Amino acid sequence: MDTDVLAVRWGSVVAAGAVMILLGLLAIAFADAAGHALLTLLGWLLLIGGGLQLVAAFRTRRWRGGHMGILVPGLRVAVGLLFIVAPAAWAASIALLLALFFLLDGAFRTLMAFAARPAPGWGSILLGGASALLLGLLILSEWPGNSAWVLGLLFGIHLLLDGWATLMLATAARAAS
Repeated sequence: MDTDVLAVRWGSVVAAGAVMILLGLLAIAFADAAGHALLTLLGWLLLIGGGLQLVAAFRTRRWRGGHMGILVPGLRVAVGLLFIVAPAAWAASIALLLALFFLLDGAFRTLMAFAARPAPGWGSILLGGASALLLGLLILSEWPGNSAWVLGLLFGIHLLLDGWATLMLATAARAAS
């Protein structure tokens, strides 16, 4: 990998990583608000993007596919409005899907671990499966009350880890130069 550019711009890469870590910590600290904000932002993005596409679709409706071009942006506008008006309901739906995903993922990985036993590493697969099962059960145990909190927490963890990875990249680039 060419690290010359990263080494020269090391400070800006470190700053980006640090800001991402800070945002991740804020999202974790205020997970419920972060979850609602994510859904509201997504709603506005869908509403604005869909609205712009609707304008374009109406202006080109004489085109052969123009009438069908109204359906997708219309759906975006409708879903965007629902996200803005009822973020808690959407958070509950998404959190339920996440819980079901973790439960299924955990069950399959647990079964895979026992099928792989006694191969090296089967215990790691079992641990991953058990942790996914536990996470799914934890989400379900407080559902739907924890829904926005779960989304904000997971997004915060993602930002935190991505910021850490960015810092490590900058550090490695500087050390290699």
